[in-house]
Amino acid sequence: MPALRDRRSSCHGGLCINAALRGLMGVEDVRQRRKTMGAAIAGPYLTRVMLGNPPQSFDVLIDTGSSLPWIGCDTARLPTRVFYPSPSTSVLGCSDQRCQSLENARNAQCNTSNNRCAYDLGYGNGDGATASSAVGYYISDLVHLNGPSTPARIVFGCTTSWSGQLTRGVFDGIFGLSPFGMSFISQLYSLGLSGNVFTLCMHSPTGGGILAFGEALEPGLTYTPLLPSPQYYQVNLQSIAVNGQTLPIDSSVFGPSPSNFTFVDSGTTLAFLADGAYDPFINAIRAATPPSALPFTRENGEICFSTSTSIDSAFPSVELDFVGGAKMFLYPHNYMYYVKPSVYCIGWLRNTGRQVTLLGDIVLVDKILVHDLEKKRLGWMNYDCSQPINVTTARGKKYTNSGQSLHSITTTFTVVLVVVIYITLLT
Repeated sequence: MPALRDRRSSCHGGLCINAALRGLMGVEDVRQRRKTMGAAIAGPYLTRVMLGNPPQSFDVLIDTGSSLPWIGCDTARLPTRVFYPSPSTSVLGCSDQRCQSLENARNAQCNTSNNRCAYDLGYGNGDGATASSAVGYYISDLVHLNGPSTPARIVFGCTTSWSGQLTRGVFDGIFGLSPFGMSFISQLYSLGLSGNVFTLCMHSPTGGGILAFGEALEPGLTYTPLLPSPQYYQVNLQSIAVNGQTLPIDSSVFGPSPSNFTFVDSGTTLAFLADGAYDPFINAIRAATPPSALPFTRENGEICFSTSTSIDSAFPSVELDFVGGAKMFLYPHNYMYYVKPSVYCIGWLRNTGRQVTLLGDIVLVDKILVHDLEKKRLGWMNYDCSQPINVTTARGKKYTNSGQSLHSITTTFTVVLVVVIYITLLT
């Protein structure tokens, strides 16, 4: 495991996060770990949060497809660091208005035996099946925002047991950033600490990136409308092109409708393609691949290739076309992943029996992604996520960082909650 490196920033005025390993997340070490799929895959992406009084630190999954933030709590059954309630901790009771709001959204139920606002959350694996669950109760406590401001009090889950993939112990909790009213971004916005917009940029394959609670101002951003959804950053995908040729896919496969839709999700490592779009996509990739790249199918059904050349030269480009003419241009590494020397597999899996397309980390890496709930739009552009990004402040003023490399960055913040993420790959 490579040594974690100390990173620092400075800030002047307003709300900021600074000092390695001491802020909410700040300019500090974040770990990028790989899901055990027998392959080298970038993700999931984690950051560090500090909760309670005195502060306790945790590595949490950055998850734009999850509604609620939660941490594992005081129990011997969990394989990770756990949160120990402190004098600043308040348990949400059944009569709490916030619990009632969570109940209305089907994210909570009252436990009458102890008067706790409880939850039993299910997490899918991208294809609609529930792969994991987390059980616990809601609490209110302090999130530490280093700088001139005082800690902020937010609601998050105190998980006492979990199952499925969560038991692998890769992270200590989930940093829910979906549009839902109790997600971290929504709570910051309601407290007046941030605009209702954040920017995420995940670097691959060696890790790194930026999470900024503000809007990126880099020239060249492309936007498409966000569709109404309480749970996902849902967009209107209309077609897919391979090497410039639009694939013969019925546009109704992508919807939008209650059962046919597309969304982006930083909490999922790979991508899932609507069932009706999968075969045309795979056939087009195969047809555009030179004979020297030999196809084969793994035991788990994944389509793979054996090739001695780089994937960016051997495989075609892909284009996602969204409503309004917005286009997302993808390189082969945005749909292929490395398994072992000379072997690569397609990281877009079939969403069997469902017309739902999920664009996970493999698609989203190496891009600025602006999740703008104020203007109801998603923005993106290809970008080297090891470089600084210009963002707005919480009040709409412009903020420009120092422009230095993130490897030796000293950044100035102005009335903006900016989180700079460093990701060290753990093997």
